[in-house]
Amino acid sequence: MRIIRKKYKPKKIDFEKQHRQIQCPQVRVIDESGANAGVMDTNTALALAQEKGLDLIEVSPLAQPPVVRIQDYNQFRYQESKERKKSKARQTSYILGIKKLF
Repeated sequence: MRIIRKKYKPKKIDFEKQHRQIQCPQVRVIDESGANAGVMDTNTALALAQEKGLDLIEVSPLAQPPVVRIQDYNQFRYQESKERKKSKARQTSYILGIKKLF
């Protein structure tokens, strides 16, 4: 009798689904230069972002009030993917370093 085993495939995380619509009445805004713009209404922050031609991205949803950033969404996704790749590369090299010791 032959046993067939499937290879383990980690679940791919869809980061598009992780980002959600901002629903709090007030948010702390960080502008495109990284400076703190203060606490303001969500509608005002959204209007400010649209005026500059950028997007309003929720950075820290658990903070009180939640922190949002005015930034281009595609640039934000690109930076996230770069950070993920960098951390993954560090993780594998760390594991390889341990394997060399044993």
